[in-house]
Amino acid sequence: MSEISKGQKISIEREISLKSFLLSMRWDNTNLEVDSSALLLSDTGKMEKEENFVFYNNNSSPCKSVILEDSKNSKYKKDFKIDLEKIPADISRILFLLTLDNSTFGEIKNIGSDLTDNLGNTLIKFDILDMTKETAIIALEIYKHNNEWKVQATGNGFNSGLAAVIDQYGSDAVKVIDQYGSDAVKVQDEKSTNSTSNIQAPIINNSFTPPPVIKRENSIEDNQRLNTIKQINNNSTQKAQVVVALDLSYTMSIILKNGVLEDTFDRLLPLAMQFDDNGAIDVIPFNDKVYDHSVPFTKDNKKDYLNNQILFKYYLGEAYYSPVIQKISEKYNKAGISEPPVYVLFITDGDCQDEAQAEKLINQFQDKAIFWQFVGIGEKLSRFGFLSRLDNNLNKIVDNVNFLHIPQIDKMKDDDLYKGLLKEFPEWIQKAKQKNILK
Repeated sequence: MSEISKGQKISIEREISLKSFLLSMRWDNTNLEVDSSALLLSDTGKMEKEENFVFYNNNSSPCKSVILEDSKNSKYKKDFKIDLEKIPADISRILFLLTLDNSTFGEIKNIGSDLTDNLGNTLIKFDILDMTKETAIIALEIYKHNNEWKVQATGNGFNSGLAAVIDQYGSDAVKVIDQYGSDAVKVQDEKSTNSTSNIQAPIINNSFTPPPVIKRENSIEDNQRLNTIKQINNNSTQKAQVVVALDLSYTMSIILKNGVLEDTFDRLLPLAMQFDDNGAIDVIPFNDKVYDHSVPFTKDNKKDYLNNQILFKYYLGEAYYSPVIQKISEKYNKAGISEPPVYVLFITDGDCQDEAQAEKLINQFQDKAIFWQFVGIGEKLSRFGFLSRLDNNLNKIVDNVNFLHIPQIDKMKDDDLYKGLLKEFPEWIQKAKQKNILK
């Protein structure tokens, strides 16, 4: 075993003689959620496709040369399975990252990244030292030089998290590519004036025509789902203004393009249409900004709504909940007085960057006729620690929050889905009336 220090480089092919191996990530056990990810870069030093961002919601590169898995070795937390022979010719460098939300790596001990063979034997060991305020680390990288693959002990930290890494290695070259290969969004140097991250805003390519959204359900399924909802809701005639708050953060990029979002809308919105007061549902996209999206979701535009109104229209940023919570609370300030109550379907794939402020606002707005139904998409329940805590907070005058985790919406039965979404809303209606929140 070789122990290497920061900046040291080793030839994989000459000194290790392996075409496939593991890059294993380690750190001491902690209650903090550490994420492992990888960026596949071209000869320009940029990530040209978002599919080349490997992380918990996209655990494999398209070419299967980099696959992220939970480690089977007790010494490590995560493994990247690497196959050099599967790396495409246009990829010449791969960065392996560790990132944190709402904490720093100075709070974590014994951080490192090792190269092991497929039997778990450690061949190269790299200890990452002297981390303090960093929230992202490029641990190791492999790169091709003169047709030879090498590994470098990088150990570079960033204080601005994943946003800083993507800003450096992807922001001026990443393109949102549709399934047919069209360029949808190109990033420019104009930054969001209200953004708290370093990510840059896009120029929309007007010549781009997105592919049609694949319809995954027919009218028979619609009717079946509506009947299921009526039965679960005991044929209630309660009406509500239904609002969808849609997370457009970095990690949602894969979900936006792999059909999961369409599946989610198809399954969630028949519920909303059932008890929306006017049949039109406001959709509010957000990340570190809140967007004034003027076109509501209706029965008439249901088929093409995501394709025409949401996909490829907005840049991706960090997830901040408090601005959109504030926006919704201000916009629907007559709810429960002269207008019906508001039922918010808050669709996200992970926790936010502003937990304390978001919780403060949710508690502050308990006296408003707004119910917050958070919907967490993705297999890792640990990504929703904040929403789980928010849901279980018993120090509320009126419980105005519910959280439903949906690991794989295509495998969840309609009955279970709608029971989860209607679990607390009827009870909230009753208590809100008792507290004179609903007039």
